[in-house]
Amino acid sequence: MSESKSFFDIRSSIRKNLVALLGLGMLVISLFTVLVIETIVRKSNINQITKSVVALTEKKGDVIEKELREYVASAEAVSGLLAGSWTIPSNRRRSCESIALYSFVKNSKITSAWAVWQPGAFDKRDSEFEDPEYNDDGRFWTRYVRTATGRIRTDEIEDINGKWFEDALNSYHTTISEPETILIDNVPTITAKAYSHILNFNNEAVGVAGIDIVLSSLEGLLEGESIFKGTKVEFLTSSGTVLGSTDGEKIGTKSSIYTNQDYNKYFTGDNETVTFEMNKELVTVAKISPDRRDWNKWFVVSRVPLNNISATART
Repeated sequence: MSESKSFFDIRSSIRKNLVALLGLGMLVISLFTVLVIETIVRKSNINQITKSVVALTEKKGDVIEKELREYVASAEAVSGLLAGSWTIPSNRRRSCESIALYSFVKNSKITSAWAVWQPGAFDKRDSEFEDPEYNDDGRFWTRYVRTATGRIRTDEIEDINGKWFEDALNSYHTTISEPETILIDNVPTITAKAYSHILNFNNEAVGVAGIDIVLSSLEGLLEGESIFKGTKVEFLTSSGTVLGSTDGEKIGTKSSIYTNQDYNKYFTGDNETVTFEMNKELVTVAKISPDRRDWNKWFVVSRVPLNNISATART
């Protein structure tokens, strides 16, 4: 009897152990299944977030491109407006063209617009306006700016004999310059020039007209939270010069991403948009053509902390 009871106890113990092991195995399988599902879901979420970041970076690039093309169109409008100066009697030409430029600035959102003619190319009266201090060769130039109070006033043009003037005369395209600091109403202001040459009735380049793009006006377009939490944005010229940023890069300097040999290939390749990881960030580079020259690519760069993406993907 004792031996029979011991036998049944052993069978019962084995059964309990088997049940316990089976339960443990099911628990392990369940935990493993949950882990696999969570991994799949997290990877899927990360992929979806990445696609969203890319799409929203490209959208921001489209918005910035549209804004700059409006500036380019404004520069072309100024040059076209002033191109007909030869039809105005020479004794009224300077005042009429100045009034035309004044009206243009007053009735637009432009902060600064200007025009410079080559010596002797405007009204053949340069010698009458020679001034050793302000205009040594008497050539005609005019500039109007919008002050902080909204008043439109005349202002000087800096470096009218600079290389940029000759480059603009000889260019068939409206150009946006590299950033520079100029005076607008005696206030140092970081700008980029958008300029186009002025043609006479013989289709000869006789001057240059343009506008000054106040780069601080682009800051609102560079806001990164609309792309993803914690996103920083840079806006770069084709040479990698910073036109605007929210990540601490200084305007007018070369972007540290662009100049890094490990990442420069992403800017110079053929793809319109690329993504890569750098220093625990997801970086997206979207190319735009601000002056309608498809080969002249500028860059909108977004930088998203990978930790922020991972945290969102787990929720």
